[in-house]
Amino acid sequence: MVESFGEADGIQGGTIWGFAFERNGTVWAAGLQGISRRTGTRWQRVGVQDGFTGTAANAVYIDKAGTVGVFSRQGLFLKSATEQKFCAQIGQRNAFQPPVTDQHGRIYLMDGGTGIRVIDSLEQYDQLTHP
Repeated sequence: MVESFGEADGIQGGTIWGFAFERNGTVWAAGLQGISRRTGTRWQRVGVQDGFTGTAANAVYIDKAGTVGVFSRQGLFLKSATEQKFCAQIGQRNAFQPPVTDQHGRIYLMDGGTGIRVIDSLEQYDQLTHP
């Protein structure tokens, strides 16, 4: 089976740069015009009403606790697994590729300015060194 989705289906227009998948089946799509999510059979654009005030979404990532992280030019937006909306963005750094988690739960990410960094949680993504 092949399915195709576009703006008429509720997904944002423009280039899509990446996807992330929640355990409950929700699909997140990050792209040039922001972020969309698919729950069940329906796509929905995510925006200011959902706490996401960014423009382009360069990458989306879901950590082991189910927190959705959306990396944008404005910083990182986080939505915990128990919340309905994203909290205000943190930091100013951007990631151009989705992070990857190793077997110990540490998060590897690459941003345009510092290269590869390893962090213990998304909340640390803007820190350049470990405390």
